[in-house]
Amino acid sequence: MGRRSKRIAINGFSELEASIMNLVWKSNKISVREIHEILVKKEYLPYTTVMVTMTNLANRGILKQDKSGKTYYYSAKISRLDAAEAMIHGVIETVLQGSPEEVNELLKRFR
Repeated sequence: MGRRSKRIAINGFSELEASIMNLVWKSNKISVREIHEILVKKEYLPYTTVMVTMTNLANRGILKQDKSGKTYYYSAKISRLDAAEAMIHGVIETVLQGSPEEVNELLKRFR
């Protein structure tokens, strides 16, 4: 077997994960409650859904989880650009199967 890459595998974010990550990237550290208070203004969202989603992001190595008293605070473990790079790398490797021609064709579509 080959060596495992240290690259974090990010196949993409759900809409909720992306919303959470955008709020985390805007702050140094933020609690579940703070995230929930912002998101619930847009639409009803159970607190536990936000909590579980943030815990899952931490378990995947995307968020760092620190406990201060009874409150968990979260910060980004990876930058926005590193997350985007990991997602694009995943598309190149899994969807385009590393084909340089198809990668070039895809990039031309973004110009």
